[in-house]
Amino acid sequence: MLTMNKIATIRIILASLTLLCFFLAFHFLELARIFSLQLGPALSRPALGFVAVVLVLTLVFGRFYCSICCPLGILQDFIGFVAEKIALLCKIKPLKKIPLWKNPFIYVISGVALGLLATGDSSWLLRTLDPFANFGKIATGAPVGILLVILFILFQKRIFCTAVCPVGGLLGVLSKRSLFQMRIGDDCTECGVCSSVCPTNAIENCKIDSSQCVMCMNCVQRACKVEYGIVRPRRPVFDSSRRDFIIAFAAAALVPWLINKADAQAIARVAHINQSKCYKCRVCIHLCKAGAIRNDMTVDEKLCKGCGTCAQVCPVKAIVVN
Repeated sequence: MLTMNKIATIRIILASLTLLCFFLAFHFLELARIFSLQLGPALSRPALGFVAVVLVLTLVFGRFYCSICCPLGILQDFIGFVAEKIALLCKIKPLKKIPLWKNPFIYVISGVALGLLATGDSSWLLRTLDPFANFGKIATGAPVGILLVILFILFQKRIFCTAVCPVGGLLGVLSKRSLFQMRIGDDCTECGVCSSVCPTNAIENCKIDSSQCVMCMNCVQRACKVEYGIVRPRRPVFDSSRRDFIIAFAAAALVPWLINKADAQAIARVAHINQSKCYKCRVCIHLCKAGAIRNDMTVDEKLCKGCGTCAQVCPVKAIVVN
């Protein structure tokens, strides 16, 4: 029988494999297919089948995607774990947590990004804040990205997931009513250990906010009385997060009707990058054997061989070769 500790161990193993595979995929073409398993790029393509599977599973199991599928989220967990161990050795007190999960800003961001996307806009907001795109910058050695993530995590673990991530905002709205949820048992002694180890501040007053719980299982391994199972239906209560998300989505959906944007024309017989769709994850730069793609995500027509590798590995289909 699977105990909570065994489930937590399985989660760590799966998350570790995900992180390793995504780092390797930025350097080996054979592994590039896993880029299609990211929700942000799938929303932009769009890959409706994959998106539907993730959303349905979220309604059943909660934010499992953030726990075992998102490389940036897993990277934050890893850096946070190392930073915590260093702090203990150096006897440094952690910074006081800020309850960002109470701030509706993340739902506004998510609603605006997806509202723009739903009406045909490429959603620059989604591309800028998408966790996969930002992980790509880190995986390819962008020093600014690495430094920002480290600073954020030292300030508060998983701060990106709880403050600005549009994918996290969407999954949070759904996981609020997921069938399976983390919960604290009735025999809780209110010791506060589970709350202190939660990277997203999802635990307060012996209650877990499932919309912010990323299924990291820290509370299971380092605290007590925490369970994972089916939650009985509760009486509907006013949920401001869903309201904020819906309002932002509807407002953003009107923008493309008011502003007309011309689509870029593809250049014949060479690769062309649609800047309005490009996530700047830099996958194409590292896998282009001809070295034809510059750091500013433009193509050197003289070097481009038209082989189509870049178009093949692009997770958002922003590259065409004619």
